[in-house]
Amino acid sequence: MSNGSGGTPGTIAATGSGLLLGQGMLFEQGGGAITGTEPVVLQAGSLDYFSDGASTIVVESAPGGGSTTDMTGAPAAGQTLKLDGSNGNVTLDSDTSGATNVGTITVQCTTSSVCPATKMELETTGTMTNSGTLTVAASAPPTTISGDLTNTGTLNIADATTLTGFPGSVFSNDADGTLAIGVNGTHSGQFGQLAAGGNVTLGGTLELMPTASYVSDATFGDTIPVITYTGTRSNSFAVVTSTPALSNRNSFTEVDDDVQTRVDVEVLGPPADTALPTITGTPTQGQTLTAAAGTWTGGPTFSFRWQDCNTAGAGCTNIAGATSSTYTLTSADVGHTIRVSVTATNTYGFYTSTSQPSATVVPLAPANTSPPAASGNPQIGDKLSCSQGGWTNAPTTFSYQWNRNHSPIAGATTSTYVVGPADAAQKLSCTVTASNAGGSSGPSTSPQILVAVPGTLTCPKPSGRLQGTKLGPLALGMTHAQAHHTLHRYDLIAYGFEHYCLYAGYGIRVNYVTPKLLKKLPASERKRVEGRLVIAMTANPYYSLTGVRAGARIGPMTHKLRLGKVFRIGLNDWYVAPGVASNGLLKVRDGLIYEIGIANKQLTTGRAAQRRFLTSFSSG
Repeated sequence: MSNGSGGTPGTIAATGSGLLLGQGMLFEQGGGAITGTEPVVLQAGSLDYFSDGASTIVVESAPGGGSTTDMTGAPAAGQTLKLDGSNGNVTLDSDTSGATNVGTITVQCTTSSVCPATKMELETTGTMTNSGTLTVAASAPPTTISGDLTNTGTLNIADATTLTGFPGSVFSNDADGTLAIGVNGTHSGQFGQLAAGGNVTLGGTLELMPTASYVSDATFGDTIPVITYTGTRSNSFAVVTSTPALSNRNSFTEVDDDVQTRVDVEVLGPPADTALPTITGTPTQGQTLTAAAGTWTGGPTFSFRWQDCNTAGAGCTNIAGATSSTYTLTSADVGHTIRVSVTATNTYGFYTSTSQPSATVVPLAPANTSPPAASGNPQIGDKLSCSQGGWTNAPTTFSYQWNRNHSPIAGATTSTYVVGPADAAQKLSCTVTASNAGGSSGPSTSPQILVAVPGTLTCPKPSGRLQGTKLGPLALGMTHAQAHHTLHRYDLIAYGFEHYCLYAGYGIRVNYVTPKLLKKLPASERKRVEGRLVIAMTANPYYSLTGVRAGARIGPMTHKLRLGKVFRIGLNDWYVAPGVASNGLLKVRDGLIYEIGIANKQLTTGRAAQRRFLTSFSSG
């Protein structure tokens, strides 16, 4: 049947029960008009829109079962198409790719007792554009749309109904489009919903249509998920309105997340905080803190004010110029806690909320600006002092370490140090590390100072060699002349010893066989040692006897050097260490090794000979 398919458009007058077209029939809606009080009803046939004659057409299932009606084109302006599920499932299959509805399409059910078991499906080819009105009425059964849908007109979804997109289908609400959602409550089944099968792009207007009961029942904090999606969302609605408006100054606000777009009920009035502002960042001088405004009602804008407080978070004062959402801590903030106050403002007024205070701000770790200095008389037995040096960031504690030739001296960890025998001719320095609540500095070390025996800075430097019959450049068996030629600077000291100076520190003292000892030697042996150097001793720590130096304690060395029994001569204890070309000697007082040296082996073999040799130099 064709209504105005050619020539002059005709008119169909549908009255009484309307015009019913049975299964398998084709109805062509051309330029003709359908008048009367009842529509043309099409059951499981074909519907062809090819012109814009005013009409109302109902597509329904044949009694007792579901059916599919094929549709070519889409309603034009003034044309109404209704899908009615009263008789059972209805499928409208659009054969036109990219069809555009300019008229009115309504999904409905006139027999509500049947509709809950009915399914309605709109199958589209490609993208269907709704530039007119597409309504899922309050009485409609669950409705699905198989293709993509772009709304540039009005899409109405009444409360308690759902329009569901097939998996992967795309929904777009363009700038000129309006998505109108019915609302009768916040529980499932009390509001309309668009369940998109894929990605959504939002824009235009979201219009909420609350029932009269919900207008007065709406409560702050109500949440209504109006769109769900399994894909991604782009953009948001430009406008959110309510027709009619909610009472008690309530309003709807759009909230978008990764799976849904919902509307929350907020109060039209000055902003109110539902979660306090917070501060993130490390409370250390030089670090930047960031404020989060917290959570608010009333759609406000925000301003910020940072404050210094005492360690209890009280007594707060504004920080000059600190009015952005971030603040970089300065030295003036050290020792304070920090908080931020956030003022939220909308058209109805403003409200200020304040964060909890931060932890106490700590300074940067100290940094050295000038090194420490070691001062005092650098002589054996004298005390040296170490200054702190110069530092930034207010150090609260200092640690010290004294060094000998850049190596730490065990146990020397105070600001003073008493120069010992082991320091002779050595260079001393002190290292300072500064600390505060922000951490510790790197070490800073003073210039070195030389521990020098007076009058020795022009003497030759010690070689450090003690081996066989040689101690430095001198050797057992040398004559006076040979020794004087080897080391020019010498002095005669007590008990006939000659003292040869060495640079900065202790020198070498030597002696020759004494007349007292010569008398006790056989004639054959006298000639061999007479006038010859038979003992050489030094307190200089550059020299060591099998790893043992002056300044060490004797206890651990007795086994290492295989020392014999001690000889007590005057105030000193003497030990003989057996060697190959010569025997070693150690002069000890109060358990501390004062000197090490070597002696003629023939004259110091056997305990009696050793005693005779040592006592020949009196108390030594």
